[in-house]
Amino acid sequence: MMFALPHLGHALAALGRYAEAEEVFAEARRFGREYGVGPLLARAIAVSAGYHLDVFDFRGNEAIAGEARELARSVDFLPTLVSGDLDLLLNFIRRHDLDRADRLLADVAVVVEKAAGWHGWIWRLRLAAARAELALAHANLEDALQQSTEAIELNHGKKLKYEAAGLETRARALHALGRTPEAIADLRRAVQLARPTGDPTMLLRAVAGLLAVDGDDALLAEASTLADGIVRALPDDRMRQAFEASSPVALVRKLAGCRQTGAQPGVWRSPPRRRRH
Repeated sequence: MMFALPHLGHALAALGRYAEAEEVFAEARRFGREYGVGPLLARAIAVSAGYHLDVFDFRGNEAIAGEARELARSVDFLPTLVSGDLDLLLNFIRRHDLDRADRLLADVAVVVEKAAGWHGWIWRLRLAAARAELALAHANLEDALQQSTEAIELNHGKKLKYEAAGLETRARALHALGRTPEAIADLRRAVQLARPTGDPTMLLRAVAGLLAVDGDDALLAEASTLADGIVRALPDDRMRQAFEASSPVALVRKLAGCRQTGAQPGVWRSPPRRRRH
């Protein structure tokens, strides 16, 4: 039960069925407390924090991950402690709290690089993606390019979520370096990876990234539909507000407003002119 319930909640959240996921996570908490399964209760709480990061609820993610880490520390359960640290590392990077991110990276990298077995390989995948995002957040563009390429190669065929994240990070670095056609190719690949998964937040991030450099009306309509669906599915107003305030969603809303008023979004390229023969 303590393995199955968090897996079910995680799957429901990945499909955008957040209210159902919360019910399953609540049941995992109740069951774990009733039977005193401390380590796996910590793990279940940590798993429940994950989707908050995906919907840009950084405060919610930090609070739940912190709870999971405290419980994991009290029962000496290292896997959840490290997984929670990796969650917080991405949280700090994405909210641009880079001092905390730098300090946490230094601590967690030592543990991850020494880890073996099942936890070791997935921690290394996540750490590679985080390092790439952190380099980009520091505007170390060449380092971000190298780190994101390594993350893409490491994740290829293993974890689509982090492969797509690596592609998005590399695309942002390429665009900042003036290599926009390569950035567009990476973003299109990220969209291609995300679409079959059924994960609306994964797809929205990739589509919003592509909209920023190579948009069109069909892509904007898809992004707007995704964002509206996620807003309706989120279980409370605080999460909805955090989601709407995020950069990808703000971009989608801005572009949609431009199209409604007839304005040409400045981030979109003009269509190529037909040659006269």
